[in-house]
Amino acid sequence: HEMGRNQTFFFQPGVPSRNHPLTPDTAFALTRGLAHFHAAALDEVGALYYSEENFDDFYYGKGSTYPDIQGGIGILFEQASARGHLTDTDNGLLSFPFAIRNQVRTSLSTLAGAQALRPRLLAHQQAFFKESLAWGQARDTAAWHLSPQQDRVRVRAFLELMDRHQIRVLSTEAGGWVIPLGQAQARLIQAMFERRTHFQDSVFYDVSAWTLPLAFGLPWEPLSPAALKELGSLEPAQWPEPGHLQGRDEEPYAWAFGWEGYYAPRLLDRLLAAGLKARVATRPFSSPAHSFGRGSIVIPVQGQTLTPKEIRAKLATWAPENGVDVYPLPSGLTEGINLGSNYLRPISRPRVLVVAGKGVSAYEVGEVWHLLDQRYQMQVSLVAQDQMSDIPLHTFSTIVMVSGSYGYLNLPGDRLRDWLVQGGTLIATKSALNWLKNEGLGRVELIRIGRETDGDFLPYEAKDQIEGAQEISGAICAARWDLTHPLAFGYTDSSLSVLRNSRVFMEPSGDPFGTPLRFSEAPLQSGYISPTNLEQIAGSAVVNVSRVGRGHVVAMSDNPNFRAFWYGTNKLFLNAIFFSPMID
Repeated sequence: HEMGRNQTFFFQPGVPSRNHPLTPDTAFALTRGLAHFHAAALDEVGALYYSEENFDDFYYGKGSTYPDIQGGIGILFEQASARGHLTDTDNGLLSFPFAIRNQVRTSLSTLAGAQALRPRLLAHQQAFFKESLAWGQARDTAAWHLSPQQDRVRVRAFLELMDRHQIRVLSTEAGGWVIPLGQAQARLIQAMFERRTHFQDSVFYDVSAWTLPLAFGLPWEPLSPAALKELGSLEPAQWPEPGHLQGRDEEPYAWAFGWEGYYAPRLLDRLLAAGLKARVATRPFSSPAHSFGRGSIVIPVQGQTLTPKEIRAKLATWAPENGVDVYPLPSGLTEGINLGSNYLRPISRPRVLVVAGKGVSAYEVGEVWHLLDQRYQMQVSLVAQDQMSDIPLHTFSTIVMVSGSYGYLNLPGDRLRDWLVQGGTLIATKSALNWLKNEGLGRVELIRIGRETDGDFLPYEAKDQIEGAQEISGAICAARWDLTHPLAFGYTDSSLSVLRNSRVFMEPSGDPFGTPLRFSEAPLQSGYISPTNLEQIAGSAVVNVSRVGRGHVVAMSDNPNFRAFWYGTNKLFLNAIFFSPMID
């Protein structure tokens, strides 16, 4: 890895108070042992270096920490970047060959250290899994239980993750899943499932929480040994089946599918791309075979450019690929709303533009691109903000502005406002809300960031620690849904876990119907958030929606697509793309 040019060279161990407590002490002892070899290699050439500062060994999703929970030893090297052949730095001239030499020398010192410490490294690896098994068997929690789910795609993705890590999963008679703690990967399982809110330190290099059931939006609970026995017989995990085209009706009145499935938006996008007309149910309804919630999609058979047989063939192919069950409707006289009701709204295929380029978070642009292009296989265009004036905005239905600074946005405010008035949807997340507020687009009122040190007399030496503790590097907070709102279509639980990694706090909208998702009064589920920040988060808005003419501004305080693994909030983002036009 490389860091700023005015730094020197870092090798682990990291800050001792920021080690994850599930990592055995022997791993840190071996890391310190290897550090002596790195120091000797760099001393020989007079290279400046440091250790046990800045970086930590906490988040197991980092490449240098992940091996620690797998019986290995992870080591991070960070070299000051020359960013060219030769550059002047605070530490003198830094050349590209010098930077390469440091990396090569510490690579060789790692090999030398591994050879010298070979007996201890092998003993550690062997003992790690034996001791992890015993550790798991001695816990008060015997297993973790996942409840049966409607969304087979998210469950399958979760089970695939378990399988890749050689974690044994069992199925219950009721259709749920059990992950026993009494196995060799017990420590990793605990790290994946636990909710941790107490820490030795309050500064984190990366996220402080990653509880996977919360990330995937899957209800789960710990099981005591007695509760585990009460579940009855357990079988090897049965993975969810793919979706199906239900029934044998060759030419029904209409076809319908629910919006609960993760890939329901992908199925809808394919149908719309094929030229089919679709309608969205904004109220529940039911047929003799199935009940359909808000957001369910209805495909009438008549009035389409495809024949009934062609429609059926496409659904038969695409339903399994997207993990969605599609049902025939024999009549328009359904329970609840009827199929000709005004509560069934027509929907058009979205055309999405993501503002990218200088000043904008490349990480978050990439997360949106990956979600839409790779997962959902939807059309999406990335446009640098200084080229926006060249774009005919009317060819897009949705513009996405992720976290960043929009000082380079070459687009007059009146052009964007006119586009909104004509029916466009503008989705903005995190620090992009500052731009929204300054431009007066939508109802966006931000809460002033508080300080825990106001008026205190504190030692200068503690400045970094105190200010670092105010950062929200990544914690999980509970939010509450209005499940009747179009942005909540497809969700069945009024509670949603949101990953927070910024200090953007948004006031609820003045419109009583304009804040469909807000944080709970006691929001912290897992991770570290300072008391002042927690007080500001409580009851604040996660999402505000406001009308601008016929269009909509959807303001989100957080990133719903975090690192492509926060499955639980992806549907919120897709709903904003598909359903915002039908918000009255």
